[in-house]
Amino acid sequence: MTTEPLPHPATRRPSIDLLRIAAAFGIVWAHIQAPGMAVGYVALALFTTLTAFLSLRSLARGGARRFWLGRLLRFGLPWAFWSAAFLALEVVRAPDPRAALTLSDPLRLLIGPAIHLWFLPFVLLSSPLVPAALRAMTSARRVWALAAALVPVAMLALWAHDRAGLPEPLVQWSFATLPFLYGLLSAGGQRRGAVSAPIAFATVACVGASLLWGSLAAPFLLASCLL
Repeated sequence: MTTEPLPHPATRRPSIDLLRIAAAFGIVWAHIQAPGMAVGYVALALFTTLTAFLSLRSLARGGARRFWLGRLLRFGLPWAFWSAAFLALEVVRAPDPRAALTLSDPLRLLIGPAIHLWFLPFVLLSSPLVPAALRAMTSARRVWALAAALVPVAMLALWAHDRAGLPEPLVQWSFATLPFLYGLLSAGGQRRGAVSAPIAFATVACVGASLLWGSLAAPFLLASCLL
C-alpha cells in the first residue's frame, strides 16, 4: 500500500517539543512526590499520546524500516541497558545475589528490575498497532470508523485499570492504552482532515467510564487529551 507523505516532513513543531518537555517534567515532579503530584497522571498520559502521535508520523514519513529501527534504538536498547543496570544494582545490594537473579515472577520480564521501566516494553509491544492504524486510516471516514471501534477498547482498558486489580505492569499498561490510541487517532485525523474524531473518541470513552463506574483515571486522561 502506498501512503501519502506528510506535508513539510522536515519541519519541526516547537509546540510538540514544548509539550514533551512539560510532560517529562510533570512525570519527574510526580515521582519525587512534590505538591500537586496528581499532575503526573496527566503528564504521563500526555507523554504517551505524544509518543504514539510521533510514531505514526515517523512511520508515514520514513517508512517501515526506519520506523522499526527507531523502535529498537529509542526504546529497545534503553530498556535493555537500564534493565541490566538496575539488575546489577539489585544483585550488589541483595544479601543473596543468586536470589536476585531468580525469576520468581514471569511478569518481571515485562517490567525489568525496576517498575519505572514499564513504559519502554509497553511502547515496544504496542508498536505493531502503529502500522495497523496507518493502514486503517486511509480517509476521514475511516478515521471516524476506527475512532468509534476503539471506544469500547478504551473503556475496557479503563475498567481493567480501575476495577480488575491488575498486577504491575498491566495496571500501568491499561492506563496508557487510551492515550496511546488517542495519539494514533490524532496523527491519522490530522492527515485525513478528521481532527474531531480523536477528541470524540476520548470524550465518549472517558465520560462513559465516569458515568458507568465512576472511573478515577478518566478525568486525568480526558484532561491530557484536551490539552
